[in-house]
Amino acid sequence: MYVVQDRAVTLLAKATILHTELAAVFATSQFLIYRGRERRLSSTYPLLRVIRGGSDACVIAEMITDTAMCLPCISKRTGVPIEQVNAVLRSITGTFRLSIGMRRCAVCRARKTAFGISTDGNSSHHTNGATRSAIVSFLEEHRGEAFCSRCISFRLFEGRDIDVAMRHLEGSGLARRHGRCAACGMPRLVASVPSTDN
Repeated sequence: MYVVQDRAVTLLAKATILHTELAAVFATSQFLIYRGRERRLSSTYPLLRVIRGGSDACVIAEMITDTAMCLPCISKRTGVPIEQVNAVLRSITGTFRLSIGMRRCAVCRARKTAFGISTDGNSSHHTNGATRSAIVSFLEEHRGEAFCSRCISFRLFEGRDIDVAMRHLEGSGLARRHGRCAACGMPRLVASVPSTDN
């Protein structure tokens, strides 16, 4: 019986170590992606390809869920060439409810043909709006400090996934960068509202 307990304690300790190592690898990966995008957008390295993983369709679908964006802004935000964005939007119409119309783009704020994916039902849209409002209120209360989405989620939403809400806020002008989270102290992609002391 004691042998089983000792083995369980050992396995739990190993799992904790692996979890910590995975978090560090994830943070490093996020930093490298951020730096790659930064280098690509600089005038010194205009021809470098963006670092990204997974399907372009998933990236684009997540980017335009419950918001509206024009083709150039979708392309710029995702790093997917505009011709491919067009092809992906055509391909996802069979899976998602894609809305197309003259609207204000959430990124550049210009009124033009914009694309969006509506979630089923109005309650989801209102929940997403409430989530974004709560995040902005929290960051305004902690103006000048930066927090990762994981810590914001645990403080406000009991650990619920808020990645889509964070991306929408970033598209609307919320400052996000790679840095140390004020809550957990880990190097992560953090969000903040600039301090007014400047």
